[in-house]
Amino acid sequence: MVVVFYHLWKLMESLLFYKEADVLKHLELKI
Repeated sequence: MVVVFYHLWKLMESLLFYKEADVLKHLELKI
């Protein structure tokens, strides 16, 4: 059970990271 939760947490973490990277790319393009 704990392992499943850990994997879900890591998945969410990576999704948030990619979303932030996309936002940064957008800002760079606008500047």
